[in-house]
Order: sequence, then C-alpha cells, then structure tokens
Amino acid sequence: EGISIRNMMPVRIERIEPADEYRCTVHCRLADGQVLLSRITRQSADELGLVPGLAVVALVKSAALME
Repeated sequence: EGISIRNMMPVRIERIEPADEYRCTVHCRLADGQVLLSRITRQSADELGLVPGLAVVALVKSAALME
C-alpha cells in the first residue's frame, strides 16, 4: 500500500554475504526455486533485520541480467 513499484515477489532469504566494506549480497529464493540476488548496504540489511530464513517481499525497481 502506498508503493508504486509493481514488481513484488515473495522470497525467502537463504544467505547474506559481504560484498565489500559497505554492501552485502542477499541471496533469496522464489517459490518456484529461482534465485534472486540483491546488493544492498549493510546498514539497510541491519535496519530491516534481514537474516537467513526470513520470508520477505522483494521489490524490484529495475533489473540487470547476469552472464
């Protein structure tokens, strides 16, 4: 409610790995088994209380393909 982002996907966090000094990569699993990776700041992960096993809704503003 009150969010303009249309791409909302329920996921479960599998693991969180440091990417560099300030960012981390959040590995998420969709219900159909696909993996969704998100790079966010460590501060955001802490403030949101993200931990492995947590069910969350991923909001995707833009997409990038990995080769």
